[in-house]
Amino acid sequence: MFTDLFLYAMIVPVMPTALVDRAGVAYEDRMLMPCSIEDLGRSHKEFIIGEHWNSILLIAEAVSALVSSPIFGYALDVSGTRQGLYLLGLILLAGSMAALTAARSVAWYVVARVLQGSATAMVAVAGLAIVTDTVDKKQLGQMLGYIGTATTLGFMAGPLLGGIVYQEGGFYAVFGMAFGIVGLDMFLRLAVVEKRTANRWLSSPSDSEHLSEETSDDPQETSATSSESEEPSDEASMRKAPSSDGEQQPDEKRHGPKESAVGASVQVNTSTPATDDRTRKGRFALLKLLKQPRILIIGWAVIVSSIVFSSFDATLPIFVQDTFHWNALGQGLVFLPPCVASILQPLFGYLSDKFGARWITFTGFVALAPCLICLRLIERNTLTEKVILCLLLGLVGACADLTIPALLVELQMVLDDMEEKEPGVFGENGAIAQAFSLETMAQFGGLALGPLISGFVDDHYGWKVMTLLLGILAGITAIPMLWLSGGRRVWPEKAPEDA
Repeated sequence: MFTDLFLYAMIVPVMPTALVDRAGVAYEDRMLMPCSIEDLGRSHKEFIIGEHWNSILLIAEAVSALVSSPIFGYALDVSGTRQGLYLLGLILLAGSMAALTAARSVAWYVVARVLQGSATAMVAVAGLAIVTDTVDKKQLGQMLGYIGTATTLGFMAGPLLGGIVYQEGGFYAVFGMAFGIVGLDMFLRLAVVEKRTANRWLSSPSDSEHLSEETSDDPQETSATSSESEEPSDEASMRKAPSSDGEQQPDEKRHGPKESAVGASVQVNTSTPATDDRTRKGRFALLKLLKQPRILIIGWAVIVSSIVFSSFDATLPIFVQDTFHWNALGQGLVFLPPCVASILQPLFGYLSDKFGARWITFTGFVALAPCLICLRLIERNTLTEKVILCLLLGLVGACADLTIPALLVELQMVLDDMEEKEPGVFGENGAIAQAFSLETMAQFGGLALGPLISGFVDDHYGWKVMTLLLGILAGITAIPMLWLSGGRRVWPEKAPEDA
C-alpha cells in the first residue's frame, strides 16, 4: 500500500523538468502560457509549461485508476486468489516505471501514467482485500490504521524523496529508487501465504484423516458401502424405487420417503440452479452497493479527504515559496507535519473499533474545518508564522487521518449488514474487493478534483479563499457522518474452518 501511492506522488517534482528536457515540450507554445510570457526567463517558462503538463499527467493517472478500480474489484471477488492479481499489479507498476524512464514524448508519458493508474488501483484494492480477509474483525480498524499510515506516508514522502533524489542523483536515480521499491514489494508479497490458500492446505489433510477415522471405526459399514458402490447402476435404481406393498427400501428409511426416482432427480435439479442464481447474483455487487446510503456517505467523505490532501500538493509549494521564499527542499519538507500525523492512524483505528465510525468521523471533520480556515492567517515571513503553519498542517493531517480507518471499517459493516438481511447476497466469495474498489474510486476522484479546484480558486481568488472553501467543505461533510453506525460492533464469531 505504501508502494503504489509513493510512486504516484514521487513523479510530482520530477516531471516538470523532464517534460521539457526529455519530451521536448516547446516553451514557445503560447496556448500553455500567459500573455506576458515574453517577459519571463526561460527557467520560469519551463516551470509553467512543465507544471501544466504535470497536472495533466496526474489527472490522467487518477482517472485511469478511477475507471479501472471497479473492474479489478470484480475480478478479485470472482477469482480464487488475491495474491495473483496483486503481483500482476506490481508487474504493471514496474512496467509503467520502465515506460516513464524511457519516454521521450508527451504521448508516451501519458500512456505510462495511465498504465500506472491502473496498476495502482489493482494494488490498492487487492491489498485492502487481503488485509480484511486475514485480520480478526474485532481489530480491523487498528490493522487498517497501519495500512492508512503506510498509504499516507507513501503519498507524502513521495514528493519529498523524489525531489531530494532528483536533485542529488538525477533523473535515472529517481526511477532506480522506484524499481528497488517495487522489487522489494514483490519479494515480500511472494513470502506471504494467502489465508484462502492456507485454509485449503490445512483443510485437506484433516478431512482425509476424519474420513479415515469414521470408516475404520465400522469396518462392516465400510465393506457394505464398497459393495454397494460396485453393484450395477440398474440394480441400484431398482433398489431405490418403492416396493409394491408400500414398504420402504433401506435407502428410503435412511433418507425419508420419496415420490419416485424421477421426482427426486427433479428436486435436486431445481435446487441447484437456485443456489447458482444466488451465487451469480452476488458476483457483481457494485450497483447494489451504490444503493446503500452509508456507502455513498463513505464515498463522499473519502473524496473530501483526498481533495484536501491533493489541494495542498498543488498549492502549498507555491504558497511557501511566495510567502517564505523557500527553495525546493523547503517546499518538500513542509509536507512532513501532516506526514508525521499519519503515524497515529493505528490509534485512530483502535478508537473506531471501540466507539464506532459515527462519532470518530464526525469529530474528525468538525475539527478539520477550523484548522483549514486558520491557514488563511499565515501572511508574513516570520518565524512565528512558520511554526504556526507547520502546527496547523500537522493538525490538518491528524484530523483527516482520524476518519480514514473508521470509514474503511464502516465499509465492512455495511457488507455484513447486507449479508445478514439477505444471506448469500454476495455469493460465496463476498464483495469486499468491490466495496474497496468504490473507496479507491472515491480516493482517486478526489485526487483528480483537488488540483483542479484548488488551483483554479488559488489562481483567481488567492490562498485565503481556497483554505476557507476547504474548511467549509470539511464542515459540511461532518453532517452526514451522523448517519453512520455508532457504538462498538459485536462481530459474529468465525467458523472453526475459517479460523
